[in-house]
Amino acid sequence: MDTLHEVRDTAKVERIAKSIEENGWTGAPMVADGDLLITGVHRYAALRELDLEAELDEHTIDIRDLVEDYDAKIEAMMEEDGDEWYEALVRIISEMDKATAEQYGMDAD
Repeated sequence: MDTLHEVRDTAKVERIAKSIEENGWTGAPMVADGDLLITGVHRYAALRELDLEAELDEHTIDIRDLVEDYDAKIEAMMEEDGDEWYEALVRIISEMDKATAEQYGMDAD
């Protein structure tokens, strides 16, 4: 699995790993676009640190399950507006229902 960005806070990874060891998975699902994690970089790193990468699928949801017609929307934005994939993704997230975006940690800021 590729990630949208690198781990930026190793202490956060350690806290998440410790929480997973003590309580199991309690966080929100990570969100992916195919094989690319959009959210959950630190949670994914914690799973890898604990050698629990095999559990990735049960803790990940595809963005297509959250955004109706995601593929068509992102393609249209890229073709019509000249957006790069990331810019189109940010626009789609900004148009999402706020409660859903917050639930999955997808703020467009």
